[in-house]
This record gives sequence, C-alpha cells and structure tokens, in this order.
Amino acid sequence: MTDQLRALLRQPEMLVGTWRAARGIAPEVTEHDVRLRLDGLGGLVRDLTAQGAAA
Repeated sequence: MTDQLRALLRQPEMLVGTWRAARGIAPEVTEHDVRLRLDGLGGLVRDLTAQGAAA
C-alpha cells in the first residue's frame, strides 16, 4: 500500500490539481514547490509505515 500511495503522489494529475488548489490560496506557489512537497509526503509515508512495522 505504501508504494501505491507514493505512486499516487507522483501522478501528473495529482501534481497539477494540487498546484492549482495551492495557487488559489498562495499565488506565488510554483509547480516545483508543489512537487517538492508531494515528494516529501512520500517520504513521510515511508517513514511512518516503517515505524509502524517496527512497533
């Protein structure tokens, strides 16, 4: 499931949709900013699932 969620966060549709929504709140947000944050979420998911597996 972790790999599926990380793959979902990398989909172009997810990037563009998130970027458009973010620009409605903060017009200065760039596509690059959003990509970095979505990649960070993938890392967070990985870390959280690793911690859960260790417990």
